[in-house]
Amino acid sequence: MTLDGATVSPPGWYPDPSTSGMVRWWDGTTWTANTATQTATAQTATARTGAGPPVKRRRVWPWLLGGCALVFLVLAAVVVPKVISTFTGSVGGANAYLRDLRDDRTQDAYTRLCSEMKTGVTYDQFVSLLGQEASADGQLVSFNAHQSTTVLGSRYTFVTVDLRTTTGRRSIVARMAREGGRWQWCGAQPAPNSTTISVPLVP
Repeated sequence: MTLDGATVSPPGWYPDPSTSGMVRWWDGTTWTANTATQTATAQTATARTGAGPPVKRRRVWPWLLGGCALVFLVLAAVVVPKVISTFTGSVGGANAYLRDLRDDRTQDAYTRLCSEMKTGVTYDQFVSLLGQEASADGQLVSFNAHQSTTVLGSRYTFVTVDLRTTTGRRSIVARMAREGGRWQWCGAQPAPNSTTISVPLVP
């Protein structure tokens, strides 16, 4: 080690340049006030004087970053399936209801109505309304529920459905509600871009 800057030794215990028989702690840039007898080991000197190599502090930010990433992953694992379920589940619920109607499974279709619809319409009234609608707008031939929109603060999810009946094509927006873990049909109205004036498939 030279102090003129030509070579600098790493931090450690070195013979004390001012006192023979002693060692002094070099911190890498300057001599410290910590000394010990030369026969003492660095551990003994460290214990006696409290000096020694600086304690390396662990960086906290990797732990914080890792913790945040873990929280994010857990939330994503919980939230993302629910969001996906909202969009795919409501579309699937609308398709299931329309499939029951198309295939003349009116009892099954009635069980897919949300509670507020069942409260206002008995099964016999439901069948009667479906008959009136089929007379006015034709029998349901095919359908495609394909787009789902959720309105913040609303219990409903709105699903866009393209329909084909025996009298033509039209688009509707179905109102779906999640009840008891299942997406239920809560009525429909013409889609904003639809030219139809009727309100199809509403019990």
